[in-house]
Amino acid sequence: MFRHRNGKHYLIFRTELYGYSVLEVESGQEMHYVPACVHPEEGQKAEEVFIWTGADYDPHTDLLAVIGCIWACPYSTIVLDFSCPLQPQPPERWLDLRHIVDPDDTRFDDIEFVRWESDSLVLRGCDTEDGRWKEVRVPVEQLRAEL
Repeated sequence: MFRHRNGKHYLIFRTELYGYSVLEVESGQEMHYVPACVHPEEGQKAEEVFIWTGADYDPHTDLLAVIGCIWACPYSTIVLDFSCPLQPQPPERWLDLRHIVDPDDTRFDDIEFVRWESDSLVLRGCDTEDGRWKEVRVPVEQLRAEL
């Protein structure tokens, strides 16, 4: 649970494997979002989407960093606009930071959120060559430009 820039408190949780839910504590209002592609219409193929396992909100930028993975793939971190917490953000608006810090998908296995700083988001990646965790910073300006 965290306090949003708008002064209200929010809890992010899941009701099923895919998607996410948000509870606005003061009002009790809930928003539940599950991408349609994971429960397709008859004759359509289901698609995998990012599975949320943790989230960290930055009140200075209104951005949400989410740790998780695509089923059976290494962990990564996505970022999305969280200025309107009860408005669903579809996967097309989720920025996978792997595309920024490891575009060839060869440098890191897992990429995890560490913390927000005043001008950047700090991640740590498990180096594929030596197995050591290395910190990587992504400037907030770059995140905003990519979103």
